[in-house]
Amino acid sequence: MEQPFTHSGTRDPAPSPREQENAALARQAAAEGIVLLKNCGVLPLAPGAPVALFGAGAGRTVKGGTGSGDVNNRASISIWQGLKEAGVPLTSEDWLTDYEARYTRAREDWRAQVLAAAKQVDNPFDAYAAHPFALPEGRAVRPQDLEGAKAALYVISRIAGEGKDRRLEPGDYYLSDAEQADLQTLDESGLPVVLLLNAGGPVELTGLLDGMQHLDAILQLSQLGQQGGQAVADVLLGRAVPEGKLTATWARRYDDIPCARAFGSLNGDVSQDTYRDGVYVGYRYFDSFGVRPLFAFGFGLSYTTFALRAAGLAVQPGRLAVQVEVANTGARFAGREVAQVYLSAPQGELPRERRRLAGFAKTRRLAPGETQTLTLEIPQKQLAAFHPEQNAWVVDAGLYGVWVGNSSDALCLCALLEVDAAVMLERTHPICPPQHPIEELGAPPGAQDWEADQWRQKVEYDLPVYKFVPVAPAAPAPATPPLAEGELDSLVPLLYGNITAGASTLGSAGVRVPGSAGETSEALEASRQIPSLIMADGPAGLRLRQCYQVDCATGEVYSAGVLGSLENGFLRRPTTRAPTPTTSSARPSRWEPPWPRAGTPIC
Repeated sequence: MEQPFTHSGTRDPAPSPREQENAALARQAAAEGIVLLKNCGVLPLAPGAPVALFGAGAGRTVKGGTGSGDVNNRASISIWQGLKEAGVPLTSEDWLTDYEARYTRAREDWRAQVLAAAKQVDNPFDAYAAHPFALPEGRAVRPQDLEGAKAALYVISRIAGEGKDRRLEPGDYYLSDAEQADLQTLDESGLPVVLLLNAGGPVELTGLLDGMQHLDAILQLSQLGQQGGQAVADVLLGRAVPEGKLTATWARRYDDIPCARAFGSLNGDVSQDTYRDGVYVGYRYFDSFGVRPLFAFGFGLSYTTFALRAAGLAVQPGRLAVQVEVANTGARFAGREVAQVYLSAPQGELPRERRRLAGFAKTRRLAPGETQTLTLEIPQKQLAAFHPEQNAWVVDAGLYGVWVGNSSDALCLCALLEVDAAVMLERTHPICPPQHPIEELGAPPGAQDWEADQWRQKVEYDLPVYKFVPVAPAAPAPATPPLAEGELDSLVPLLYGNITAGASTLGSAGVRVPGSAGETSEALEASRQIPSLIMADGPAGLRLRQCYQVDCATGEVYSAGVLGSLENGFLRRPTTRAPTPTTSSARPSRWEPPWPRAGTPIC
């Protein structure tokens, strides 16, 4: 009996209710992720006040990364579009329109370059990776672009991802000459300047903060996805209150980062990197070695203010429960705050960071004057250090500090923990022992004094001291009996995928869910009820295509190829294929336009 033809898409080109719901969620998530780094009262913007908008990312806001950091979507909302939809008058429409023309020309030239290069390589992705797209610069800002504006918004955007690493050069980690000139023009105008950073990582801003007189606000947008422009408008206008926190320390200067000049292309060897940071990665380095960052790990402002205090600590078997009281001390805006708990550990034979993040939690939306007490559960492994000579995680004996705050440089010591005897929590098996010694950063000067400092604070502030006894793990369960040889052989299909012949593993390899990066074999579904797994393409998840073709007779999904699966199909438009010859009993094609008759297109 003929099986009914199935597909995973829809033939209706209009956005579905599910898409609309997802767009609303993406807009909310994007707004919640925006980090307010500076605000001298210019934000939120006054309703109806005209503003001037500039920068490469104003009309071409970067939504995500490249390669496996990219995802195909129906459409993306730029900051320009988001502000216009919100009814914000823009005085710089001429600048924005001019930039759009420059961008279109640059994209067409880039596509031609990639397609030409693809003819010279075996894997077309190599051509894509070797010729990353760079946002063109706009024309210089002119005084007439600012006429009537009450504030100036400037968007600094950076494209990065698979095949396009960030670089220590102008126009990337540093500002370009054109960006610096534009910002100087804006500063000289006397208007309050709002800097919008549309980049997945830091851009060095120390010179701007030291030199600009009217840089009144900075927002780290990162990469906000398809509804990003609407989310930015929501935050700028106060319809959403910033609540994002930095997940990386921003250095004042690049060379403040440990081992900075030994990384990637800077040391002349892109084939090998040796990570000598040891435990001193990110905020652990800045905090332990006393290097002042530009913006600390966990930092993020709001349109309101909050007060945090430790409200209690309970020692439980194998864990701690830390209570943090958070109060909205502002008078106008409701908002949410992130309470963060850090632990400091005794310094012994192993180098230990001064403090490590052990837990965090976000409040509900608090109205002015409202208070919430959060309970943060801290598992005992957060106190442990890895001892290489034992291949084990161990809670060392000594004095531990419990710190509470809302960023790594705004913490208060609230309690001490005493561990009388070391306890091994977990033993590991060395599967890849180092072949050569690695010279890592040692403990900073004065590290041995941290414990004494904590005792002094205990006396000065009358801090409570709790006895903590780590719980040793129970005896391991008996090993599962090995499978018989025949049973083992039957599981071999789990080790390989189910790739359609000729299909690309970049977004068109899946048969059951076209747009997935691949799928495991379905060979064990009937015999062992082990379903096929749909594979995502790295951080991008499903690289869905807006339309794809299915052969009506065989059910085969036609591949778009590597280039057709990238950049929403911009590099290579969809092509049609002739259908497999069919008999009168074959499944008919059930939808004709707008594709030529070549199978069933699904959108």
